[in-house]
Amino acid sequence: MSSTLPFLPLPWKPAAGPRAAALLLAALAVAGPASAADALRGKTLYQTTPGGISCANSSCHGTNVSANKNKVLRGANSPTTIQNAINRDTGGMGIYRNNVLTAIDVADIAAYIGNPNVSAGPVAAVTPASLAFGTVAVGSSSAAQTVTLRNSGTAALSVTAIAVSNAAFVIASGGSCAAGGSVAAGGSCTVNLQFRPTAAAAASGTLTITHNASPTTSTVSLSGTGSGAAAPAVSPAALNFGTVATGSRAAVQTATVQNSGAAPLTLSTLSVSNAAFRITGGSCAAGATVAAGGGSCTVLVDFGPTTTGAASGTLSIAHNAAGSPLMVALSGTGATPTAPAAQLSPASLSWSQVINTDAAAQTATLSNTGSAPLLLGTLTLSGGAAADYTLDPASTCTAGGSVAAGAACTVSVRFRPSATGSRAASLAISHNAAGSPSTLGLNGAGTAQPVGQLAVNRLSLSYPAQPFGSSSAAQTVTVSNSGSASLTIASLAFAGSHAGDFATTAGSNPCSSGRSLAVGASCTADIVFTPGTSSGTRSATFVVSAGSAGSVSVGLSGVAAAAAAPIVSLMPASLNFGSVALGSTAAAQTSVLTNSGTAALSISSLRASPAAYSVSHDCPATLAAGGHCTLTVSFTPAATGTVAGSVAIASNAATTPDALALSATGVTPVPATLGWIGSATLAFPDTASGAQSAPQSLQLGNSGTSPATLASLSFSGAAARDFLIDPSSSCVAGGSLAGGARCTVQVVFAPASVGARSATLAVTSGNAVEPTPAEVSGNGIAGGTPLLVLSPTAITLTSLPNQPLQPQVLVIGNQGAGPLNVTAEQASDGLSLLDAASTGGGSCRPVPFVLAPGASCTLVINPLADVVNGTVSVFGDGAPAPAQATVTGSASKNLGAAGSAGPGLVALLAVLALIRRRRPAPRS
Repeated sequence: MSSTLPFLPLPWKPAAGPRAAALLLAALAVAGPASAADALRGKTLYQTTPGGISCANSSCHGTNVSANKNKVLRGANSPTTIQNAINRDTGGMGIYRNNVLTAIDVADIAAYIGNPNVSAGPVAAVTPASLAFGTVAVGSSSAAQTVTLRNSGTAALSVTAIAVSNAAFVIASGGSCAAGGSVAAGGSCTVNLQFRPTAAAAASGTLTITHNASPTTSTVSLSGTGSGAAAPAVSPAALNFGTVATGSRAAVQTATVQNSGAAPLTLSTLSVSNAAFRITGGSCAAGATVAAGGGSCTVLVDFGPTTTGAASGTLSIAHNAAGSPLMVALSGTGATPTAPAAQLSPASLSWSQVINTDAAAQTATLSNTGSAPLLLGTLTLSGGAAADYTLDPASTCTAGGSVAAGAACTVSVRFRPSATGSRAASLAISHNAAGSPSTLGLNGAGTAQPVGQLAVNRLSLSYPAQPFGSSSAAQTVTVSNSGSASLTIASLAFAGSHAGDFATTAGSNPCSSGRSLAVGASCTADIVFTPGTSSGTRSATFVVSAGSAGSVSVGLSGVAAAAAAPIVSLMPASLNFGSVALGSTAAAQTSVLTNSGTAALSISSLRASPAAYSVSHDCPATLAAGGHCTLTVSFTPAATGTVAGSVAIASNAATTPDALALSATGVTPVPATLGWIGSATLAFPDTASGAQSAPQSLQLGNSGTSPATLASLSFSGAAARDFLIDPSSSCVAGGSLAGGARCTVQVVFAPASVGARSATLAVTSGNAVEPTPAEVSGNGIAGGTPLLVLSPTAITLTSLPNQPLQPQVLVIGNQGAGPLNVTAEQASDGLSLLDAASTGGGSCRPVPFVLAPGASCTLVINPLADVVNGTVSVFGDGAPAPAQATVTGSASKNLGAAGSAGPGLVALLAVLALIRRRRPAPRS
């Protein structure tokens, strides 16, 4: 490379004087600043440039950039200047053409010339920028979350300190970042954190990592919420088993764990410190959860000394709350046995058996836990049903026999009930031990011989209008055996004056004569309706018989209709576009065309006339029965005056051509003018402070022919904030009002304080004459106390025969003088509550919600079982305790053909349906 100004583009010749200096400055000004690049990499390229000769060569620019040899500083942060010199082979720099130096290389060299003192260094970054630990119970720890520290620089990153600003957030084990450690260039390390709240409140903090990068600290925001802690306790604090003979065991005693805290308690391990004591059962177990707010479980412990003398131990119950483990002191004394001790297990035997049949023998064991032989006397059966029991020859406990110390014998008992119902008796075994005789309870029950029982899932079928000569869709009746023995279907038949109009079709599981149904099994009858006439109601009865298992009947009814034909229905049947200014087009209006007939409608044409009207539509060429499509009509007047027209619909309907009537009036344009229609004043009744009145309305009209924009609707005056525009208003800020049209402003009075309150409502428009502001007023009064009332407070659910329990409505009312805040709703097991957010639910909004004084809403109580006996509780601020309603009911089963719904039940269901149709909306 020559020494003749290599960074200046050719052709160029050195000039003397101020003009030359000006040209040089101009060249630099044109080049301008370059984008950021890697100066450290540029230093390497400058010193060892590929292509033959390096920039640092003494014949080019030299190693000291600051010396500005051959004007090298003209390339500082200006890759364009350097690239131009390469492209033009200035001073021989053409050797770097053809990507010997890439554009990135050139940019990095320019960055180094602009910063010749650059040196390697670390660059630190942390991810994520924040950690949210959610809600964690006080005294427990959250799952660990990880922060990653990365070094994207060119030198090692030295970590000098890692700290958190709030002791509720702790650095957990497992991370690889450490104070005093380092992260290699391009490497990373991690910090694990946990949230261990000490108070039930929101907590925040900051993780700060101090290092040698710039800036010298990296931070991560930390947040979490502490929830109420579990508060475990155990009672009693000690269990004393007294004196127990060695080789025997004391009676079981119980320790109860209770959680009075606000968070669930999780048990981890249960153990005893002395093998003479043992845990025999209970509802507490490792991994079990004890509910907050008074939940409890039990631990059963007994004592079986193997040596004489005092024994002690500890029952330890480890858990996840503070103060773990809970401990119960255990004590007892082992004594040398001096006499036989009889122990009979179990204490009673139970059977359920069909009368006059033998049940399997059951066995009880008589153990001698003493130190002397147990001598048996007599074995005596007694009680009202003693004759139903016999001793099995396999028994080893025999009259006059003996049982050695530590040994046992067995007594086997057979049961053959002679009658239905409870058949109680007892077996007394006399012996020479304390407590003689030992008595074994015998609790048998005789059951009747099993029989089959026919049942159906539907007592009636109703078919809608069906055209003469055609068959309806099949409706299915499920026939089942709800008895205790199998049955055989004897016959399936239709009876009644119109029996020939109904028939069964083959299904996936058809019932048939001679088919056997096991207990709980079922089959189906798919029934179709084919009317033999073109009008009238047709009825019959479907009868299934099964001999001794009874018979069931299903009522059938259907409506016969004329043969299928299409019918054109229009809704609405006419469209009126009102007055429309010349030169404008009225807003499009629509009418829905429905084929209300029973056959497909073939549409051959849809035409609007006269030419001032136009129509578009989404109607197919063939519209199925029950189908619909939309006609969209526009009106553009060409002259003033009334214009009558129609949309003609040509089809295969008997009434073709059908017509949609059209009317409109062309008028001379009139500017948009807004004004109140009727009264421009609203006076609200007295309303409690903090409550809301029912909405009142103002009518706003546009007497012009062109649309008026509604820029804003706003209240002004001292009490402007006490009046609100209800969302149900059809006048909307930002909307528009067509010529000749009107809309409604719904206003609500919500006083924030007592006394007379007034304001004005102004409507502004960017293109119309604005109306005089409307006046609104009301009087705020002191709020009273709410009163939460449920109706009814005792609910009995009922059902049709062989049907599930039916839902029923519960009314929540506020009979107080102030707004009622309903905060929670609860139902016992077997019940669910359906509100306005549920399909088929009541009118109450999901909790929490507010009921104004005198207002009410409904919940639907939905049974989840065939037998219910529970409570519905509703919580509000009207009383310290919840309002409650009891709910009971049992589904009616196995009624067969004899079952029927009484008039009382039918009336109840009718009332329920009426309430659900008229349910009021809750006010808030």
